[in-house]
Amino acid sequence: MSSSIDVLAEKVDRVVSSLVERVHSSQRLQRVLVASLVALSALLAIIIRTAPLGLNGFEFFEFDSYIEYWQAKYVYERGPLAWYTLTRKNPDTHVFWYPWGRDFVFTSYPFLPLWIGTTYHLVKLLGLSLEQWSAVQPVLFAVAAVIAAYFASREVSNSRVSGVLASLLLAVLPAAVERSVIGYVEKEGVAAVFVMLFVYFYTKLLRELSTSTPPPRSRLLLHTTLAALSLALVGWLWGGYVFILGTVVAFIVISPVLVNRYVNRDFVLYNILVVILAQVFALPSPATTNTLGWYPFRLRGLGLLLVGSLALPLLYYYLGVEYRRLSLKKPLLTTGRYTLLLVVVLVAGAVLVATGVVPISGRLAWALGLRF
Repeated sequence: MSSSIDVLAEKVDRVVSSLVERVHSSQRLQRVLVASLVALSALLAIIIRTAPLGLNGFEFFEFDSYIEYWQAKYVYERGPLAWYTLTRKNPDTHVFWYPWGRDFVFTSYPFLPLWIGTTYHLVKLLGLSLEQWSAVQPVLFAVAAVIAAYFASREVSNSRVSGVLASLLLAVLPAAVERSVIGYVEKEGVAAVFVMLFVYFYTKLLRELSTSTPPPRSRLLLHTTLAALSLALVGWLWGGYVFILGTVVAFIVISPVLVNRYVNRDFVLYNILVVILAQVFALPSPATTNTLGWYPFRLRGLGLLLVGSLALPLLYYYLGVEYRRLSLKKPLLTTGRYTLLLVVVLVAGAVLVATGVVPISGRLAWALGLRF
């Protein structure tokens, strides 16, 4: 009995080893295997997220889902620009928080209502109702997020294995599933798609900026624009855009310390362009631009401060890298001095926030640990 098991184990080992060698030696087989595993992750995502369908049908989860549907119906019946009329002055909004109404333009985000309401003109030919089309959005975007996670992780790690694992984890982890089940028409699950796309395009941009042979300007501009647009679309969907934008700005500001050898003129300028374009592309989302202080414009707004902080790496480039062009014999800013400058700026910023000179939202204050 023992010898039979040993023989069987040896045969299985030979078969597995042979398959691994064949896959390892064939790029085509590798691509087929990876595509199959990502497709399996997408299938798992669909199965898990449509599990409530047998119990609840296409019913909405939570009142927020109904609010998104109500806005989508408004867009479908009156056109895309009608969404921008959903202020308290519009009597139609008074069904919420009666009799005051709700200002959707400054308290909600336009992507989902515009997407659902506009695309339904085509989808209704399939026989789906607007409610059903709204209810399946979380599942559709979850599949897109699983696929985008593969590309984002593969680009960051330069490994297909990491990409496959990322897509599988996003498909099955409870934290990723909760707000993307059928009927849970919420913003965060949809925003995950564009977060992943931003990571993908931004990583491609950073890779190109760090190569010894600079790529064509057209490719740099393409990836800069796509990264900025992906980030801005998060701002069309979710208030967490501010946290992601702030993280990107923080990375750019401390890049002279983290990735000193890659800091050159293109690195600084294209990173600044990503942040500026993202805020420009996010302008049609009034809730986002209001949070950043662009509309209505506030001199002490968060957006202006984020853009202003990008002067720091630019200062390092000219005073620390290209100091000879300014006829300086020694760099005025070394890595150590720049680090000290960042500490001073950070302390000054904390004081300004704590004293109310720089106003920030309560949620952002909690995220920064400012819980006084």
